[in-house]
Amino acid sequence: MKQIIIILVALSILPPISASADIGVSLELDRTEATLSDSIEMIVNISGTRSSDNPVIQGIEKFSLSKGGTSSKMQIINGSYSSSIEYTFYLQPMSAGTFHIGPARIKIDGKVYKSNKVKLIVAKSPTASGGSRPSIFLTAKLSSYRAYVEEQVVCTLRLYHQPRISDISLTLPEVKDITIKRFGDHKEYQTNINNEKYRVIEVKYSLVPSKAGKYTIEPASMNMTVYKSARRSSKRLNDLFFRDPAFPFSQGRTMRIACDSLKFEALSLPTKGKPLDFGGLVGKYSISSTLQPSRIKAGESVTLTVILSGWGNVNRMPDLKMPDIYNVKLYKDQPALRIEPGEKGFEGEKTMKWAIVPEEEGEYQIPSLSISYFDTNERTYQRIKTTPHLLAVSPSGSDNSVVSLSSSRKDISVERRKKLVEELGRDILPIHSSVRDLASGSFFDFPGWLSWFVILFPALIYTAFLGGYRFTRMTPQRSAQSKSSKAAAVCLKECSKFDIDADQLSDVIRNYINNRFGMKMGSLTSGEVANILKHNGCSDETTKEMEDIILNLENLIYTGQGKNSCNISQNIAAIIKKIEKEIR
Repeated sequence: MKQIIIILVALSILPPISASADIGVSLELDRTEATLSDSIEMIVNISGTRSSDNPVIQGIEKFSLSKGGTSSKMQIINGSYSSSIEYTFYLQPMSAGTFHIGPARIKIDGKVYKSNKVKLIVAKSPTASGGSRPSIFLTAKLSSYRAYVEEQVVCTLRLYHQPRISDISLTLPEVKDITIKRFGDHKEYQTNINNEKYRVIEVKYSLVPSKAGKYTIEPASMNMTVYKSARRSSKRLNDLFFRDPAFPFSQGRTMRIACDSLKFEALSLPTKGKPLDFGGLVGKYSISSTLQPSRIKAGESVTLTVILSGWGNVNRMPDLKMPDIYNVKLYKDQPALRIEPGEKGFEGEKTMKWAIVPEEEGEYQIPSLSISYFDTNERTYQRIKTTPHLLAVSPSGSDNSVVSLSSSRKDISVERRKKLVEELGRDILPIHSSVRDLASGSFFDFPGWLSWFVILFPALIYTAFLGGYRFTRMTPQRSAQSKSSKAAAVCLKECSKFDIDADQLSDVIRNYINNRFGMKMGSLTSGEVANILKHNGCSDETTKEMEDIILNLENLIYTGQGKNSCNISQNIAAIIKKIEKEIR
């Protein structure tokens, strides 16, 4: 009990996290290419807040949406607070084509925040004309089969498997004059090939050639343990499909799978238009700078920050050199380089800082810094540079006058003689010099009821705390039983309301499930509700009806129609009555 009270007090005194400056919304798909038979995982992440309304997502009208779950996270690192909420959805395409998923919109404290968009290409499901496929195979695909020297190329490996597998290890080939490096975490999803279901494990790595020429990239391979189930009925096999590899009726064997070799050509960088200061940087880059502050006094310092960022051979981003400035001292900090995986390969950001200390007052021109690189998209050399800054330095304002000690003492003496004693204020309570003074003042002058209240106040607080403690220890089970018995009645009453919308109906179902079955789940997916109803004795027909209702409500909510009136409340009431009959 003490631990619970401490946790509640700690949470209550945490400073509120800003809901205006640090909030960000991002949208991610587990892949950008899919077929009509695939289920695509979509994650909407909201950072900088502990709670929010359901996101409204554009571009999903041609998809069947189901909610996977919601999770929230809060971190406290060195006194700095951060929090985020993550919504998981699954999209089932209803037609082939190219779609732009997003942005996801979220409203917090009256302000609307938007996420990015993601392009998704949906192709028709492969047909049998492509030939039969083995139960396990590995494919490799390059983002480009021709590239310039130092240009980054992404190779995508996909392992397709039907049997259950574990203990997977990847062996990448070694090619002279090509740097091969894996980046990012692997992805897992399902797909259909020739009307057969496969699980897919996707791994990406980058290739960067250092010399021009034609290359043959030897096959990459994966070692794994493959499990084969014992003979059982086909229905039972389907029930066990994709379950844990440690299932007792499975037998494992070691297998090595390799993909085909790849042909690749590296082209020399063009000599035409090549800048004299070109240092080998290839890809796509941008540069920016800030000067803080821009106005100071002589003897103070300012900080110039330059950020070079982009994608490509980011490990080759150089340290920029600041030219000398007359009457200015420069102190350079250690540059910071951050590299992380992205969709097109490795992305990087290099931060360089200088402390600038002017020696005299005046105006100083902080020159721009520039760098050249080869743009692989435009296939030309580009030069980018920062904006020059103007620094204004005013006099320091220090007072160097010396005051005579004798004259100051004389002035003080004269001032003391002229200044009379002044009353600046009075104590809140009077000063007493005898115990008898207390007999007719202070506490005993209070009204009688107030005196008794002051005396009995600690005892009242202790009694209230003790009573509350005993109440919380005694009532959880009774409270849960009371909520369970009233859950159906409350739900039916809510469903009978006029003009009830999808958001409200979703809350009604969630509250009914939580209260009826003694649960405390913040949000419930259609699959979770189905499992709860089946576990408590509901028929497959009733479970399927409730599952379809929840999916319908989710589609309305996450396409922005959650606040519109909904005409399915009577259907929900009928299903609730059926549930109550079947679980008794």
